Amino acid sequence: MLLTASDVDRAYRPTNLYYLNRSTQDRLVVDRVRLRMKTTERFAQTVLERLLQPPTAALQGAVATSFPAGTAIESVRSGEERVVIDLASPIDPLDLSVEDALRAQIRYTLNNNDVAKGRIIEIQVNGEPYAVDRPNSDEHWLDDSGDYAYFVSRGAVRYLGKDGPDGVVPGAAGEPREGYSDFAMSLAKDGPPLVAALTTTGVSVAPLTQEGGWQEVIHGESLTPPTWHRDGSLWTYDRDNAVLLRYDPARGQAPERVSAPALEKLDVTRLRIARDGVRVAVTTGKNTVQIGALTGEGGGTMLGNLQLLTTTETGSEITGVAWGDDEHLLVLVQTKAGQILNEINVGDGETTGVPLKDRLDSVAALDDRILAQAETEKGAKLVELNQDRQTWTAKVETDAGAPLFPLG
Repeated sequence: MLLTASDVDRAYRPTNLYYLNRSTQDRLVVDRVRLRMKTTERFAQTVLERLLQPPTAALQGAVATSFPAGTAIESVRSGEERVVIDLASPIDPLDLSVEDALRAQIRYTLNNNDVAKGRIIEIQVNGEPYAVDRPNSDEHWLDDSGDYAYFVSRGAVRYLGKDGPDGVVPGAAGEPREGYSDFAMSLAKDGPPLVAALTTTGVSVAPLTQEGGWQEVIHGESLTPPTWHRDGSLWTYDRDNAVLLRYDPARGQAPERVSAPALEKLDVTRLRIARDGVRVAVTTGKNTVQIGALTGEGGGTMLGNLQLLTTTETGSEITGVAWGDDEHLLVLVQTKAGQILNEINVGDGETTGVPLKDRLDSVAALDDRILAQAETEKGAKLVELNQDRQTWTAKVETDAGAPLFPLG
């Protein structure tokens, strides 16, 4: 079927826009909108003009744009090797303080909308050259600090190699231990990563070093499984006292309360912070997932903007959630008929089912990789979803517990 010009003009398509993480300024956050389908140059200009406006309601107050107030998109011209963007802006061409952020925001927004892939992007300000971004420029904005995979075996955290187990992690975290569950791994930024685990009395943390031992840092008998923020802080929700708690290992002080008025009357069963450091998946009760956002900075940080993502029918239960990337959440559901694993785009709600063979106890994901703990007649094993997205391959056949990726 051929589209007529009027059909194309009326049509819309989902569009990825990138905003700056307002709290850390070290990462671009994907926002999802729908824009009209037009010619390439006109569409590129429409996309960039949308960046001059506030983000969608789900991310209001959580992210910001690198475009200074008063900026307008004068024109977008494209050729075989170059895309030239001319801004009418109060930016001083000699002031390069916003150059990196501006280049990154434009590059990833256009790339992810199939506009500028493989081409040089030249940014002009009031007709004067300002910055040039090449296709293979540094992508530190989207860095997740490696793709190390881990799994738990008899309470000991182990590395997962390409073809199977690749040794235990150093320190107490690598030693068999009972009573620890719901392990979570931090990023390795300025030092070794930290692993957190839930116990009957609270949340404990251990560094992955030879001398690293377990230390209980958050006390409570009804805490949700721990989750790490990309800034290095550890979060959990105290169900008994209806408070969201944040612990900063760098400071080593008592956990601080984070404002979360939208959660006070909800039955919060788990929460997971996305790798962008902004979005938060909140499971309430047995069968509902909502997506919120962290807004503000420092003592003014708040979890809000809650919006319903998915809910299941009565009698079904959501047994696990895991962020694949900043846009996609994996939701594991136990129904009367069996299990369902869905990958949901949190921007537009698009849902893709992942075929299952074995019963899964937990899932972990990082970009295109999905790992799961599967239960078989012979016991627990670790499996990975193949590139065909239809079949699974066993990575660890015995004594395999929950898989882990940093964050997510």
